[in-house]
Amino acid sequence: MGTGSEYEHEAFLSMWLSRSVFPGTCFSNCNFSVALAPAVLASIYKDMGLLRRSMAASTQMEDSHNFLVLTLWFPLCYVQVWAWERLPTLHSRPNFMNLGELRLARWEGLKKSDIGNVRPVIDYAGETFIWQPYALAVDN
Repeated sequence: MGTGSEYEHEAFLSMWLSRSVFPGTCFSNCNFSVALAPAVLASIYKDMGLLRRSMAASTQMEDSHNFLVLTLWFPLCYVQVWAWERLPTLHSRPNFMNLGELRLARWEGLKKSDIGNVRPVIDYAGETFIWQPYALAVDN
């Protein structure tokens, strides 16, 4: 630290990402040298498009014994947390956050919603949609 090296900032970001953003063994020794947000978003959008097309194709299948094989690579948990953060009607009360925990801890082990079709909830969210959930105060 304090060397002024151009790699100092990258080293700090790699350490922070591996310990805070991606805690666990699979990311503990990674060297991150590119911005992750564009890559993650691109993967999410690509696979959500694939999922939508596959769902549409499955409605056109004549034989009910046929099925489509679909492999998705995007982190679905991020999409789910995005929806829970912005649409309060989709979830029960989030967990209490302990000091120093990631915001994702609010949603760990949350009871599954009884809502079968979320489309009407999204379509009629209106004023209940939270545009900037990270700007709001949370418990602790």
